[in-house]
Amino acid sequence: MRKIELDSSKGRATGAAYFDQAGKEKLQRAKAVIVACNGAETPRLLLMSKSNAFPNGLANSSGLVGKYLMFNTFTITGGLFEQQLNESRVSK
Repeated sequence: MRKIELDSSKGRATGAAYFDQAGKEKLQRAKAVIVACNGAETPRLLLMSKSNAFPNGLANSSGLVGKYLMFNTFTITGGLFEQQLNESRVSK
């Protein structure tokens, strides 16, 4: 998605702009727009959705959208089991 389209009078979402497979920009009009991207794409989309009502990007009147974004790509888990799991065995 490229940006959220807003009406010029009230700044309400009217749809979403995106690029099709040929690279041509398209507009999908909608009664409601739900932003449910991941941690990086949501701020990117909001910041790219600038308008006269939102010159710094949608929902960014504080200037903090995406500013404190942090990724934690390392996770680890552990567990204790009563029986041996034989986790080195590969089943085919």
